[in-house]
Amino acid sequence: MLLTQRLDELFKHTTEHFAGEEQLMADCHFPAYAMHKGAHDLFLREFGQVVAAWKSNQQVGPVGQFMRQHLPAWLKQHIGTMDFVTAGFVAARL
Repeated sequence: MLLTQRLDELFKHTTEHFAGEEQLMADCHFPAYAMHKGAHDLFLREFGQVVAAWKSNQQVGPVGQFMRQHLPAWLKQHIGTMDFVTAGFVAARL
């Protein structure tokens, strides 16, 4: 099913993006690495649960709710706080 493929692709892309970001933080000895990685891990657990539920019961409601509500709010908060601070720290070391 197309939605299953797209969810799998997005989950894979997100996992790879976070891994790259985490490697950069580790390479720069970012002091808040554990907290930032923890936010990534929690997001991946939540997203993974949504994907697993979709694959199990094919109910689009929870997927739509996650994509329309949780994802935008999480991105706004995460990018505006953790990523902003991380980018400043990393930029000062490159």
